[in-house]
Amino acid sequence: MELLDACKSNDIELFKRVLLTLNHADLIKQNNNGKTILHILCYGYIHSAHMYHGMIHGFILNAVTELLQRLNYDDLIITTISGNTAIHYASIDNYKVLQLLIPRVKYSDLITKGYNDRTPLHYACRDSGG
Repeated sequence: MELLDACKSNDIELFKRVLLTLNHADLIKQNNNGKTILHILCYGYIHSAHMYHGMIHGFILNAVTELLQRLNYDDLIITTISGNTAIHYASIDNYKVLQLLIPRVKYSDLITKGYNDRTPLHYACRDSGG
């Protein structure tokens, strides 16, 4: 079973079991769009076969907490093809996850431009009505 399949299940115990079987390279492997499992968790949806699989927010928070124990700083700032980091995705609508990421990154990562020259700060302000 892959970690992505465990995410689709929204089962944190299954996620933890699969996570334990993977090496570091598996955790930062990028898909065709350049997303790692952290990007996908921060985004909150898995797009596969023209379907969106929504993940339960509590599952996402727990899964990111588990995943962060295995990742280093460089893993957190991996960019997708569009130039976004996991921090960009968490800033869109996942503020509890963003709170987990912020202490682990540099200030410059919060103002790094991604897709359409938007920073994580742009996304956070836009979605909060600011």
